[in-house]
Amino acid sequence: MSGTKNDSELTESHRKRDRSVSTQRSLMSYFLKKTRSNEFQDRSETEHSEVNNEENVSSASTSNDNLAPVDDSYNSAELQNVVDNNVQKNLFFDALDIENRKKLIPIINTIFLCGRQNFPLRGHRDDGDLIQNSVNNEGNFRELLKFRIDSGDDVLKKHLQNCPKNASFISKTTQNDLIDCCASVILHKIVNAVKESKYFSILVDETSDISSSEQLVLCIRYVFHDKVQEDFLKLVIVENASGFNLSKIILHQLDDLGLNIKYLRGQGYDGGANMSGKYQGVQAQILKIQHLALYTHCASHCLNLSISKACSVVLIRNVVGNIQEVITFFRASPKRMLLLKTTLMKVLPNSKSFRLKSVCETRWIERQDAILQFLELYDVIINCLDELVNSNEEITLTSSKANNLLNSMLKFEFLITLQVLAELFSITLPLSKQLQNQNLEYFQS
Repeated sequence: MSGTKNDSELTESHRKRDRSVSTQRSLMSYFLKKTRSNEFQDRSETEHSEVNNEENVSSASTSNDNLAPVDDSYNSAELQNVVDNNVQKNLFFDALDIENRKKLIPIINTIFLCGRQNFPLRGHRDDGDLIQNSVNNEGNFRELLKFRIDSGDDVLKKHLQNCPKNASFISKTTQNDLIDCCASVILHKIVNAVKESKYFSILVDETSDISSSEQLVLCIRYVFHDKVQEDFLKLVIVENASGFNLSKIILHQLDDLGLNIKYLRGQGYDGGANMSGKYQGVQAQILKIQHLALYTHCASHCLNLSISKACSVVLIRNVVGNIQEVITFFRASPKRMLLLKTTLMKVLPNSKSFRLKSVCETRWIERQDAILQFLELYDVIINCLDELVNSNEEITLTSSKANNLLNSMLKFEFLITLQVLAELFSITLPLSKQLQNQNLEYFQS
């Protein structure tokens, strides 16, 4: 089917070129005839103006009659050669274009695969020729290309064997260009869907990447074919996180995407002063331009703030701190983790938990799993700490730390508060997930 499709593409290309050539020939023929006719007329008028009597007119007429006819056979042949050469060049470049597209298809499909599976493309060595049967790992992208060749992709194999070094299409620069093309196509489809839906809302948050660069996360919410859609648009690096500057960046990005601000109907941010401020916040700055863009404080964020405020109670705060200390104490040593696992298999042989989960530092409602698991393994942890306290093999510092943790866990206040926390989080976590459901309506939240 691929060969048939390419043949049809060439045939259609030939037809277009034939029509173009026919038009070119007609235009050039008309142009040459018109030019020669004008030359002949100019020459006749010049000679006619030089005669002053009938004899001179007659003589001029006779000389005109004796003019040799314009021989355009040589010019027509030359024109034919030029047109034919152009046609041949165009056909050659069309065939070359189709051939280059064939070479790019396996490379683009490999990038698609890495993107869908969340694979990083690069390795430690990402330059140079693609070495077959190399013992070194060249990264996911290049290794997948090798796998395609080993699986019988002759087009890719022939291309990489015969291509110039500067036209292999697998360099990191070309990878970035192709990834940018994919992003542009996806973004274009999202924007077209939003334009078709007409009305939309924006969801914005701020985050820092691993290099501590502040970034603005811009998402959009709209109804497409009677279904609520929430799509990520882009990340924007920001240096000034003031409400005025952030609102300016948001409006600029919407304008750059071709989305009209007059169709903006909602804003969704967190409760930070620079976002939700009544006078200088982002929501206030955008409301000055579009008064129909209703601001909504993220309901899940409100829930998290409420729980965080409630958990500022001394007993709850201390218990959460103690839980984190116990988890850190065991996870810091492979020997203690092995002791925990061995004790767990003796006391709770049917348990699926073999590793203590760390407590989330930022979101209180995400601590449910860690607290529920801690409650499930409470007896096991007590046995392990007791063994560490009474063991002669442990150093004094470890034994002392284990003893302090054991005493804090055996207190009545710790047990009661732990049960209260487990009951509280068993209610709030499902509620938080429901509030983050993209199909949730405003009045339902």
